[in-house]
Amino acid sequence: MDALRRCIAWVFLGLFPAVARASGMMNSNDQVASATEPSLQLASFLPYNAEKQLARLYSWYAWTIEQRDVRVDGWPLLDSPLPTLLLTAAYLLLVRLGPLLMQHQSALQLRAPLVLYNLAVSLLNLYIGLELATVAWKQGYSWLCEPVDYSTSPEAMRITSALWFYYISKLLEFMDTVFFVLRKKNSQITFLHVYHHSTMFLLWWIGMRWVAGGSAFVGAMLNSFVHVLMYLYYGLSAIGPRLQPYLWWKKYLTMLQLVRYLSYLERGHQCRVPGRRSSSRRWCWG
Repeated sequence: MDALRRCIAWVFLGLFPAVARASGMMNSNDQVASATEPSLQLASFLPYNAEKQLARLYSWYAWTIEQRDVRVDGWPLLDSPLPTLLLTAAYLLLVRLGPLLMQHQSALQLRAPLVLYNLAVSLLNLYIGLELATVAWKQGYSWLCEPVDYSTSPEAMRITSALWFYYISKLLEFMDTVFFVLRKKNSQITFLHVYHHSTMFLLWWIGMRWVAGGSAFVGAMLNSFVHVLMYLYYGLSAIGPRLQPYLWWKKYLTMLQLVRYLSYLERGHQCRVPGRRSSSRRWCWG
């Protein structure tokens, strides 16, 4: 049983550092142990090919850990991908089972929670957008291709902190789907809706773990400002029909989103992601 436990822990080591630390395979400084250590020798209870593939996976994981942004070590949800993966899995399970569980239940109105939730998300995005815009303007960041500043200067850390809040906002936005399920608005739970919400949370964990800065500020900033208006509209419309005459600007939200997507394509064309500069440890992520 002990050999089986070690084997399972070793397999998951490449994905879940928490398992590695709990199993004694990672030291207190969060540095990955060498794959040649006796504790990682699996030949006694694994086929040769399986051990070879696991060793290759472990070596790849060790390399990625060396490249991580150490500034965010210890930040909530960032040390291991396990919380992000589990939360995303729970979200997808909700998408699958939620409508079935509500099938014989009455739809909930949830007017007050909807208003509070949407206005809160709007304010959060306003803070994120303003924080990113302010620092980027003061530092003269390029909108086309800005390398990641891995220093711990106050400006670099403000950008990183704002991007962490942006990452957390992607988790918070899972509530969009929760409200759809509880209100039995199943037609709103489209493939695009689910794909967008689930992948954004996963991708921004990767962004925060390795490239929390640089050109990432542009997409997060533009998206945040669009979300300010979008969630403001949702919040006001949830108040009731008496506000509908004042929400004539809804059609412009779609136009803003199209402009935002086009700007992403243009930046992707203009920005070339360079190789690693070992001396300055600066990447460009656009």
